[in-house]
Amino acid sequence: MRAVGYGLVGLVLGSVGGFWVGLMIGLISTELASVSCFEGLCGYVAGGVGALGAVLCGLAGAGYGLRRGLRRDPAEAGAF
Repeated sequence: MRAVGYGLVGLVLGSVGGFWVGLMIGLISTELASVSCFEGLCGYVAGGVGALGAVLCGLAGAGYGLRRGLRRDPAEAGAF
């Protein structure tokens, strides 16, 4: 049960952090590549990079949380 909790926390924190980092990378890349803002194209590009960052970092955070929750401490192993 602890692994599921850590996994969910990792998923949420990874998604939020990944979205904001991805959004900043998307904004910087649209400025450097001089993407046109006609009909909001630059916003769509930056938002797409932000969503991709949220998905990737959310999955990485969930994987890290699950692995951390499944890991056994040496002190706990000797107590049984």
